[in-house]
Amino acid sequence: MIAVIVATSACAPPPPDELKAQGGEQVYAQLCAKCHAPDGKSRAVLAPPLAVHAVKLLEAGGRRHFIRVVLNGMSGPIEVAGRRYNDMMSPLRYLKDDQVADVLNFVLKSWGNDLLLPKDFQPFTAEEVRKAREPVASPREIAKERPAL
Repeated sequence: MIAVIVATSACAPPPPDELKAQGGEQVYAQLCAKCHAPDGKSRAVLAPPLAVHAVKLLEAGGRRHFIRVVLNGMSGPIEVAGRRYNDMMSPLRYLKDDQVADVLNFVLKSWGNDLLLPKDFQPFTAEEVRKAREPVASPREIAKERPAL
């Protein structure tokens, strides 16, 4: 139980008044790498890998769902590549629209994901993120929206 509390708190830092990171790589390094790992391959049972899986999630759930995961967080249980995860990704609604778009684009162009994207893939935009902010959902609701992969 204590290990779960420690792991959860390590992956859920309190939201800053304004994240000073610029560009997707910096946002990822400051907010995502603790759980998803710097190489996107995951840290044990904390969070699923984003290498390979992010493209599958994008294709199965659509662009809007992918944005909503970042904005609203997600609370398991989920299974990815045969491994079960049951932690909570904190909502990142405090990020600016361009920061959300930048981090999504960084994830989808890193760790070999760029080779898996459809040829007609268009990068996420701040305007697209702005439109996906509503309706607000709980992390558990987002998990229920998650497509089976």
